[in-house]
Amino acid sequence: ALNCPTGVRALLRLFLSVAVAAGLTLPAQARPILSDSQKSYAAVCLEDAEPAARLAASCETAIADAGIGASDLREIRVVLALAYDNLGKADQARRLLEDVLDEDPAHTAALNGLGWVHWGTDDYDLAKAAFQRSLDTGATAQGFAGLASSGRLEGTLAETDYLRLMDAAIAMSPGYTWAMRDKAWYFIDEGRPSEAEPVLRTALFEDEDDPWTLYAMGAAMSAQNKYAAALKWLNQAVETGHAPTSAYLSRARVNYWVENYRRALIDAERVAQDWPGSSDGPVWKARSLAALGLRPAGISVLQDFLEGGHNSFANYWLADLLYNGDEVDEAITALTRNTNDDAADYYDHEMMAMMLLEQEQYTDARGHISAALELEPDASYPVYYASLIEVAEGDYDTAETLFLDALADGLPRRHIRSFSGAMTDTGALDRAIAFRHKANQVSADN
Repeated sequence: ALNCPTGVRALLRLFLSVAVAAGLTLPAQARPILSDSQKSYAAVCLEDAEPAARLAASCETAIADAGIGASDLREIRVVLALAYDNLGKADQARRLLEDVLDEDPAHTAALNGLGWVHWGTDDYDLAKAAFQRSLDTGATAQGFAGLASSGRLEGTLAETDYLRLMDAAIAMSPGYTWAMRDKAWYFIDEGRPSEAEPVLRTALFEDEDDPWTLYAMGAAMSAQNKYAAALKWLNQAVETGHAPTSAYLSRARVNYWVENYRRALIDAERVAQDWPGSSDGPVWKARSLAALGLRPAGISVLQDFLEGGHNSFANYWLADLLYNGDEVDEAITALTRNTNDDAADYYDHEMMAMMLLEQEQYTDARGHISAALELEPDASYPVYYASLIEVAEGDYDTAETLFLDALADGLPRRHIRSFSGAMTDTGALDRAIAFRHKANQVSADN
């Protein structure tokens, strides 16, 4: 969910060829054409202002030119490594940076670059080590930001330490919008999206057209259920023509929630094309199709995707579409592929408990209720399902106690009628009426 750092752009990575690592030139036809104002390939490389592919070609050409001093050559190799990292070859970029550090172990830019390469491949422990080495050679905004972000993503850094480091980075470089976005994402991920807003507004003041900042603002609004505002920012991000695929995914979700199902479908298609191995696109495509009255088509989308291998997220939503199409047995069969896995989550067990309850398979339902509550002890729905099982088995005292517990844990009041109806169906009409009044009072008191 983050764009790449200023001057680093570490999300895209390209593997540097052995020939380049050895300092060989590209074929003549691959050399970029210099403009009148560009005096040399070395100057173009060191300015670090070109798109990554052109920058890499300029740096490769510059490395082969005679007469470049050792210090400038190291700088060129650092820029070259980061350009390759941008283009998707992290392994080769890392080796090039390590070569520079073999010559100059205190090269700050190389240490920061190495940190970003590790950061981009989720090697956060190695990233932290590189950024700490960088800071040991001298304080830089990238060193502080990289150390903070790596610790945050690894989950090993306390909030006070993270904010202290990131604020130091922003103080050193007030226009460092990447650091601002990382800080904003921290607040979003912690469930405090309103705190992200002022940070992102500052970043937009620096660059009002940055697609990553616009996307983050959309995500912050979406997390607060401010869907109209979210769509405004996400639309602006997409309109730049450079929005990340995650912005399209976020917009698909928001459009789905506001019942713009056709628009959600279009964005879901884009996500599926960009991320063919991810379940996100197929799931939102399938859900949008189902919402448009095309449930069989949605089911086919997920079944086709799952032919490539098991995916718990896609499988959960396949079970959901099957269940809502009254194909309960097929839904149970599908969801069993999740619940038989040690990685099954709360939602897998909760949905399975609900379906087994409806099928009057109470023993198996109880097993999934217990599994769900182990994962989410304060969840209300598994307790509600347990209360319905007790009603079916005639233990009304236990059933009422469980239902009131579920109500206290946040179960929506609308289920009072369902619970009372279940009691009525078993012949306990008077008790159902009395309990409904009691439950309404308890709910009102809370």
